[in-house]
Parts: sequence; C-alpha cells; structure tokens
Amino acid sequence: MCFSPEASFTASAILAATSALSIYKIISNPGSHAKYWALVVVPIGFAIQQFSEGLIWLSLRHQFNPNLQAGLISTFIFFAFIFWPAYIPTALAYFETNKTKKLILQACAAVGISTALILLTSTIYFGITAQISSCHILYTLNLGNFNSPWSYLLSITYLLATVGALLASNIKSLRILGLLTGLGYAISYVFYNYYLISIWCFFAALISILIYLVIARDLRK
Repeated sequence: MCFSPEASFTASAILAATSALSIYKIISNPGSHAKYWALVVVPIGFAIQQFSEGLIWLSLRHQFNPNLQAGLISTFIFFAFIFWPAYIPTALAYFETNKTKKLILQACAAVGISTALILLTSTIYFGITAQISSCHILYTLNLGNFNSPWSYLLSITYLLATVGALLASNIKSLRILGLLTGLGYAISYVFYNYYLISIWCFFAALISILIYLVIARDLRK
C-alpha cells in the first residue's frame, strides 16, 4: 500500500463532509444529548490531522520553509500524541451512565492524560522529524532505541487510553469502533511498523467516518 498527499487530502475531505452531515443531524435534533457533540469532534479532529499530513507531504517534496514545515508536523503530532489519548477517554467518561464503566473510563482518562503529557514533554525536549520513506511518511521521535521498554510502555498506555476506552464503553457501536481501531493498529504494527504513527492515524481517521452512521442512526427522525 502506497500513500500520498492525495490520499491524505481525500480522507480529510470525506471526514469534513461526514462531520458537516453529523453536525446537521445534531442541530436538527435540538434535544439531542451532548455526547453527540463530543463524538463529532473525532472526525473533525481527524480531518484537520489528515489535511495537515497532506501538507507535510507537499512540504517534504517541495522543501517548504523550515518553520512552516515544523508547524505542520507539530499540528499532526499534536493530534497523534497529545489530543487523542487525552480526549477520547475523557469524553467517553463524561457521558458514560454506567457507574462501573464510568470508573474504568476515568482510569483510562488518567492514563491517557499522563501519556499525553509525557509525549508532549518528550516531543518538546527531544524534537521530532519527518521524512518520506518508501511511499510513507516516517516520523522519528528521538527517544533512543525504538525497541526500548520505555517505548513499549508508552505504546501500551496509549492503547489503553484510546482503544481500551472505546472497548470499555457501554455503547455497542463505540465498542465496534474500538475493535476496528485495534485491528487497524495490529495491521499497521505488523506490516508498517516503521511508519506506525502515520499509517495507524490514517486507518483510525477512516474508521472515524463511521461515527456519522452512529449519530445518524440514533437521531433518525
């Protein structure tokens, strides 16, 4: 599988369109629960993230201004490293009604926020670079040995905060999203290990399109 700026821009456009449709559905149902607004943030965020990666592709191919390129990489990494592990479990915990699952999701949120803070600090301190390699974008966070226990620990806590939170939800459709996202991670890890950050985010972005179906089904008139 070969990726390109066109793939990122296309994914971004589809996500933007489904986000707009989701927002229309929510606005058309004034009494709808706040959870739908929390859910629609996900495809909106992925739309921005994929659009930024499309621009990163162009910046690497055409040697944009280094400061502009750094800003684009920071935008992508903000969502990948900081926003998703903190936002997903926190949002799910906020509107969870089952007391036991709410406690589990609050624990996932604590893990996610901690992971996001560690990744934020590491990114600021060590820096992160991006380069085109074998039709993919390779993001490199200078944490030393990629296979170090520290990297594995961060991967585990990240998965607990994102995939784990979705699987712990009391909402069946979100558990299905969790399964698909986990499958996307497994495929990315096995077949695209060196490009895991870029490829998994792309798969997760496409999976988040299904959130429109969740909202449309629940708010069907």
